[in-house]
Amino acid sequence: ETARPNSETYALRSASLSILDTFGSWRSYLPPNLPPSARVVVQGLNAEELRANSQATEILVRDLNKSPTLPFDDATFDFVTNVSSVDYMTSPLAFFVEVHR
Repeated sequence: ETARPNSETYALRSASLSILDTFGSWRSYLPPNLPPSARVVVQGLNAEELRANSQATEILVRDLNKSPTLPFDDATFDFVTNVSSVDYMTSPLAFFVEVHR
């Protein structure tokens, strides 16, 4: 019997995979086997650190504590990550409402 891939496995193999890594830095906690065509936008505060992120295809320097808005159309990303940063957010609810759109 062949195992059916779960939605995560399917999404990670998708040719049009688009990920937003919020409050990022020089490292993303994403799987190393993303498709070469994956779009990985890393948002953070330090442009130099963001440019050092080997998984980033785009960077966004923006302080989401000053303005929790994102300059992207609705439903742009398949996944949005936020690793260990919720404690540092001044308006986490506003941020998650923005991410959900």
